[in-house]
Amino acid sequence: MIIIQAWQWDTDVPIKIPWGSAAVPELDFMPDTGTGCAVTPTLTDGTLTAQCPPQLLTSSRPIQIYARLGNTIDRVGMICIKPRPKPPDYIDTPEAVRTWEMLRADMGDLSGLETENKESLVAAINETAHRWGEEVSGATVGQIITVAAVDDAGRPTAWTPLTLTTETWSFTMEDGSEVTKEVYIR
Repeated sequence: MIIIQAWQWDTDVPIKIPWGSAAVPELDFMPDTGTGCAVTPTLTDGTLTAQCPPQLLTSSRPIQIYARLGNTIDRVGMICIKPRPKPPDYIDTPEAVRTWEMLRADMGDLSGLETENKESLVAAINETAHRWGEEVSGATVGQIITVAAVDDAGRPTAWTPLTLTTETWSFTMEDGSEVTKEVYIR
């Protein structure tokens, strides 16, 4: 079995596996989590050569490599991924681009938001939360805020901190064990 080192976010990771047979297997690249990819390698001078699918290199989890020939599956290698931040010049894989396009379609057009920052939904939410934070007085860290007033369109115009009290409740489970929980009450 071979062990290959690669950096997270690499896009060109060649795989070379010594192979004694003339039959060319399919190589299955299987990450610890998620879906794997099958690749048909080339065989030259007893060595299988293939590229690791770049979409699998976006995670820092190890990738197992299996050779599949008919009903026979052998583990032939592993790619150990060294984590690193996503490079600013990284070009997303076609699969990632499709995923982002589907997310944008699901979210809708952000230009209709009433926030100044429309570059992403997260940025708009953060701006709104910051604005709300400035408009709520008397709140403490960890407290929940509630809508105190809305305009004619139903948009919140005022917020108030919500004060919760706690009580300790005890329960007897079906197996006879006792469970004690702290319960928050409005």
